[in-house]
Amino acid sequence: MKELWKRINSDTRLAAVFYGVIASLLATAVIKHSPTALTIISQYTLGALTNFIDSRYAKAATLEPTNYSYLLLTVLFVAIVIAWMEISSKIKKNLKKPTILTISTEEESIEKSKPENPKWVPKAFLGFRIIIWLHLSWGFLYVAGEATVLNAITDFKQHIRIVSPYIESKEKDLLISDWSQMRKLDDYNDIYKKLVEIAKENDLKLYKNKQY
Repeated sequence: MKELWKRINSDTRLAAVFYGVIASLLATAVIKHSPTALTIISQYTLGALTNFIDSRYAKAATLEPTNYSYLLLTVLFVAIVIAWMEISSKIKKNLKKPTILTISTEEESIEKSKPENPKWVPKAFLGFRIIIWLHLSWGFLYVAGEATVLNAITDFKQHIRIVSPYIESKEKDLLISDWSQMRKLDDYNDIYKKLVEIAKENDLKLYKNKQY
């Protein structure tokens, strides 16, 4: 097996044919199975995002806003992003420029360049940076989700107070009950269809929260 491998690599034409066949087979496999793979990936990504959004509205159903949590997450997220940008920038610069080592002796001072980093190091660091930025993107999404929770709770409390004088006590209790049972975005939309109808019938304005 080793001899065959050496023979392939030593002969330029044979290597071209061998690697050409391998590349063609891989390309065929990718083209053939890419629709299925892309469908699975898109469904998983969309499903995860949909579940995350639904979970935010399920959290809002408690009607217990935690402002301190949102503010703490925001400050922590910004601090982590700034720290990572500084660290990443310094590491990137150190990988690009060679390090000069100064060796002092009794007679003279000699400067020598430190050997360059292996070629795989910058590529590995690039992959690491991508992973970190993906995690930071998820962190940003989580902070935005907390803002959604706070906005939804604040809006609903204000809107219930706006429509309360124009509806019966039982209808108000039903709206609050529906909100407390909310588990996804569709439930939220159904509740607001009812609130919008009440507002239109009584010429009321349901103001949106702009605090967060």
